[in-house]
Amino acid sequence: MQPKQNPTHPEALLLIRMKRDRAKAALDQIVKRLGVISHEPDPGLEVLLDYLTNMVYALELLLKVMANDWRTPGKSQFSHRVGDMYQEIFRKPHPCPDLMTILELAILNQKFIYEPADRLMDHIPELEALWDELTTEFYQRHWMEDITVQRAVVAPLGFIQFLRDSLPRFYRAKTHQWKPQLNRDHRVRMLQCQIEALQRELELVQAGEEPPEESPMQASERLQQEYLASIQGASSCFAFNSEIRKGEFSFGTWTFHKVLPGCLG
Repeated sequence: MQPKQNPTHPEALLLIRMKRDRAKAALDQIVKRLGVISHEPDPGLEVLLDYLTNMVYALELLLKVMANDWRTPGKSQFSHRVGDMYQEIFRKPHPCPDLMTILELAILNQKFIYEPADRLMDHIPELEALWDELTTEFYQRHWMEDITVQRAVVAPLGFIQFLRDSLPRFYRAKTHQWKPQLNRDHRVRMLQCQIEALQRELELVQAGEEPPEESPMQASERLQQEYLASIQGASSCFAFNSEIRKGEFSFGTWTFHKVLPGCLG
């Protein structure tokens, strides 16, 4: 049997960054939905799973890197004992031992909704606080350290042909989400506003009065201002969305019925 091959720390850090980005992208879908007043459907259960599976993975990997879990080639010093890794890093136990237990069970059993994960979603604020604590310590210990890593991943010969031969398997059909039908007056007004906006833009182009092209610095400043304005606008919509939901947010109901061909995807 070949000995276990552990990643280098730069390789692990690259994967941590990828997993964290995926986790944040999942919560971004939720805050973007709650940040507007819309008839669009709410994010479903798959969004919650995207966050939890990626966040748990990122936290464990970061703990392993900071605790030097792979100090012995081919071996793991702490396995999945996240509480022991935390103590190795900070020289003290985590103030919430229950969180460490829940996190470890989620890693071991890959059950991010049901027991024994003990409703991991109830602890999202604590998971984020743990991430902040770990990353703050990591930046202090490794400030300006070179962690460059380059790994080329090339698909084997025949991969493109395999995808070509398997188009019906992976090429997803478009789905249609039904939206509440606006009354005629609202639709007319909405289309008129769109036409008026396009007409104003057309007149500027015809008159040669388009605004000058932005410099990179101007574009950066504009995007920053737009981001801050979007955050402010979204914050005001949260109160409305929380009120109509009575403070609760549902990821829908997960249903699975009889076993039929294709039911697993």
